[in-house]
Amino acid sequence: MKELHERAGISRSTLTKLYYDKTSMIKLDTIDTLCSVLDVTPGELFEYRKE
Repeated sequence: MKELHERAGISRSTLTKLYYDKTSMIKLDTIDTLCSVLDVTPGELFEYRKE
């Protein structure tokens, strides 16, 4: 998490909320940044779970 925070410039609190699935919304620029830093597509980053 520390490395991702440093590389992406996304706050630790935001990353923590994403990691623990404690958020209901994610900004598109955050998704774009994560995909770019991790070199993945949004489809690889997220998993759909019908609840």
